[in-house]
Amino acid sequence: MKEGKLQQGKPSWTAEVSAAYRAAESDRPENERVCYDPISKYFLRTLFQLIGENPFTRNTFVKIMFWYAERVTPGNPGFVVARTRYIDDYLKTSFDDDIKQLVILGAGYDTRAYRFDELKGKIKVFEVDHPATQKYKIKKVEKAFGLLPDHVVYVPVDFGNENLQERMFESGYNANLKTLFIWEGVIPYITAEGVDETLAFAAENSGEGSSIIFDYIYKSVVDGTSKSEVAKTWRRTLERLGEPFTFGIEEGTSMSSKLLVIIGTSDREKALSGLMYSRNTLRYKWFDKVRVVFFGPSERLAAHDEEISRRAEEIAAITDCFACKAISDAADVSENLAEIGMKVIYVGDVISDSIKEGYVPMVW
Repeated sequence: MKEGKLQQGKPSWTAEVSAAYRAAESDRPENERVCYDPISKYFLRTLFQLIGENPFTRNTFVKIMFWYAERVTPGNPGFVVARTRYIDDYLKTSFDDDIKQLVILGAGYDTRAYRFDELKGKIKVFEVDHPATQKYKIKKVEKAFGLLPDHVVYVPVDFGNENLQERMFESGYNANLKTLFIWEGVIPYITAEGVDETLAFAAENSGEGSSIIFDYIYKSVVDGTSKSEVAKTWRRTLERLGEPFTFGIEEGTSMSSKLLVIIGTSDREKALSGLMYSRNTLRYKWFDKVRVVFFGPSERLAAHDEEISRRAEEIAAITDCFACKAISDAADVSENLAEIGMKVIYVGDVISDSIKEGYVPMVW
């Protein structure tokens, strides 16, 4: 599904780098990491795995890797781990919605089929990818687990010469079942025709209640007209590596440039994930405007958890950060939240007005 180096019969560079970011993040303490993907390390090159076996060399390598990554693709490590966590959480909610099939499009080194016990022996997983990347991945899976899992079906597709629908049906895909399609880190690397064909397949060949989750970039990043220096740096780096951006969505046509982050969870890791995404959005200007609302159990976390309080204070210093007064008064934390810069008010109007004004809501 990706071009560039794949056409030379080599695994995708972007797939391996993403696996490296997830592996490094998974090595952090449980109360600090955003996502947890301990299997991703098995897809790294042997040299990197050897480096990772020694704590000193591992920590040194990770620091160098992230320093370099921030220079050539600013914000990318944080984006990758936040994206992984967000899609992981969405997959968990899909289990509650009783999905029957999972299709991972452009699977790369995605490890969800091996990480989530809810899938094993219950939900068939179709991993769709270019033959070059998939061949390499299968070898790594066999080496890591000793055999290929029964619930995973590998669907190699050469998108330049083969039809996705034909290959899926040949592999046992059932178009009548409720299905979740995960399309992570793929759309920017394929053509507009490829995007249309894949979306059409998902829409026309899945059961009632099916859904798809994907990420994308703006067209201005692809064609070089974006004024963002970060976007220009990303574009140059990927062109140099032979995996250039090829598709983006027009700004302002169907998407908003305003983001409403609602953090309501009692889960510390989820709250930190929401704060991390908010901070990176503000730093790298992924959206023009950002509002953050703490609502519910998260208000206690912001008042009493030192790290969450610190990060919330940093965000409150540069953008609107609200807390629900009714809930914070009941929990006796209103003064704590006001001290770190939050606007402690009744937030019903804030949320409703923000959505009416075109803010895109994201909930943690």
